[in-house]
Amino acid sequence: MVNAENWEKQWGQLVAKAWADEALKARLLENPEAVLEEHNLAIPPGTQVRVVENTDRLVYLSLPRKPSSEEISDEDLARVASGIVGNDSCSATYFPNKPPKSL
Repeated sequence: MVNAENWEKQWGQLVAKAWADEALKARLLENPEAVLEEHNLAIPPGTQVRVVENTDRLVYLSLPRKPSSEEISDEDLARVASGIVGNDSCSATYFPNKPPKSL
């Protein structure tokens, strides 16, 4: 199984490949489970995956499921509650450094 850090790295590599290969991008959007499996990005059995593409005028944000109290430490909860500082994958993906010309 891929850990979270490796998942992010491998997902980033797959995104770069999809940007360079329209056929791969089309397959990733249409059948993400198969493409993820081909790139050794396993997902738990029975889990559905949807891949959507942001545009200049439409941005998708993912609202993660709420972790149970057994899954998140008090330290992690405090960090999340105080906000994330830095170039995390969400802000880098959804809100690049350059704002769009117009919305």
